[in-house]
Amino acid sequence: MERITLKKIPIEEFISLLQKDGIRADQEEAEQILQFLYYYARLIVNEYFDDYLPQG
Repeated sequence: MERITLKKIPIEEFISLLQKDGIRADQEEAEQILQFLYYYARLIVNEYFDDYLPQG
């Protein structure tokens, strides 16, 4: 099975994105949020696109 990789953004860029939406987070909090979002994105990709990936 082909593995899909997600592009990871730098933590500083993510903190900046959070601040634009009025969310204050230090580096540790931002890393935890980002880790959760990557995990959630992988679940979604696996759930909805698994049938489209070549089976090996």
